[in-house]
Amino acid sequence: MHHQNITYIFIKLNTTAFLKQGLYSIFGVVATFKFTLVFYSLHLNRFDECQASYNIAIQKSNNKPELYAEKANALRIQKKSKEALIQYDKAIELDSQQPSFHSGKAHTLQEMNRFQEALLEWQKAIDLEPSNSNYYSGRAYTLRQLNRNEEAIISYNLAIQRNPENYEHHSGKGYSLRQLLRHLEAIDSFDLAISINADDAYLYAQKGLALREMIRYPEALKCFEQAIEKNPEDYEYFIHKADTLRFMNKSKEALDSYNQAILRFPRDERIYGAKAQALRLQKNYDEALKCFDKAIEMNPQNSSFYAGRGDTLRDMNRYQDCLKYFDQAIHCNPENSFYYGAKADALRHLNQFDEALKYANLAINWNPNIADNYELKANILKFQLKINEALKYFDEAIKRNPECSKYYAEKADTLRAVNRNEEALKSCEIALNKEPYNHNYILIKMITLLQMCRWKESSEQYKILQYLCPNQEFLNQINSNIIVQMQQFNERYGQ
Repeated sequence: MHHQNITYIFIKLNTTAFLKQGLYSIFGVVATFKFTLVFYSLHLNRFDECQASYNIAIQKSNNKPELYAEKANALRIQKKSKEALIQYDKAIELDSQQPSFHSGKAHTLQEMNRFQEALLEWQKAIDLEPSNSNYYSGRAYTLRQLNRNEEAIISYNLAIQRNPENYEHHSGKGYSLRQLLRHLEAIDSFDLAISINADDAYLYAQKGLALREMIRYPEALKCFEQAIEKNPEDYEYFIHKADTLRFMNKSKEALDSYNQAILRFPRDERIYGAKAQALRLQKNYDEALKCFDKAIEMNPQNSSFYAGRGDTLRDMNRYQDCLKYFDQAIHCNPENSFYYGAKADALRHLNQFDEALKYANLAINWNPNIADNYELKANILKFQLKINEALKYFDEAIKRNPECSKYYAEKADTLRAVNRNEEALKSCEIALNKEPYNHNYILIKMITLLQMCRWKESSEQYKILQYLCPNQEFLNQINSNIIVQMQQFNERYGQ
């Protein structure tokens, strides 16, 4: 009869005494620790008795180092990392040439966030057994936690050289490549992992995240759907799918996926925060506020929930109300430049320009690489009639993100306001080349041409505007004097 079968019978009988006696009499000391770990931990969950059995086994075995290591493994299962570390050290003290003891200690140090020490243990394991791919992979994972992804990739490559059929090595490499924004290489690595193990939902999800970061939303969506098909109980995959649908402005479908995630795991506050953002897209502001309130109630330390609630109130033009939520977001996370920018924008709408400028400067100070912070400051300066300074900050925004059309359009409108029409027209043309059907850009060009007395060209822009806005809703926002002038021009020339 197999060892496992005999032990399983004792487990089914749920007789601890028989289990201990059976293991001692049939298998001897070494078998005792191995089977006690497996069956006590996984079937009976009686960890204290498990540890007692190890202590007995260690005494009877004259301090075999393997028993200390196995006891450490059991302690790791119980999340008792400090105690596990003591047992690994005892095993290493008795036999420092056993690589698995060092790898076990490395795992434990990782769990304790003692990554530098973990790296030393991984290196010892590698030095003792350089053919074992798992040690290179373990070292790579530790390097990832230290954001040393370039080194992690080197270590993953060494793992792959030794065992190219281990899909986890390819997956780990893909993760590090994604962190370095090397998305195409990351996708290749995930594809290799999938070719080895096509049933692991995690691999499709990771590939989906890489695709989503490349703004390849339809392909990303397909990957998340494949992940869900492989593992329909993992709520994280529904969140990934929902987030992608939200980025695609498919808010109704996104809400369905968020609700599926909530059904599977209603205790994750992130789902309510993300669902609130989808409701914002639908302009269902009251429901969005309720979801943000639920998220805040579940985790009052998460700054993004306060910021999201503030953004929703800002969408509702409740600028005074939103300020306190931006303040709470800043209190929770004072290093996030977006919160300062959001508050600055709200203050701008309240015509509190000096205070708005103060927060726009804070946004820039915290993150000088975000182009929108410079655009925000430029618009505040424009309202203060500090035109030259405003133009300077529009240029700073363009410098940081030259593909963003709105910066050129806003610069054009600022130049137009001070009758620098030739410059305004050039900037407006750049905006329209990037986004040719944008109503606001066409309007800026039309008014600029009108100011230059280029009536015919201005009339052509007006016709385009009429074609794009047949319901007149947008046209009603245009200054009535301009409309009258354009209509008079059309009547005069029979157009």
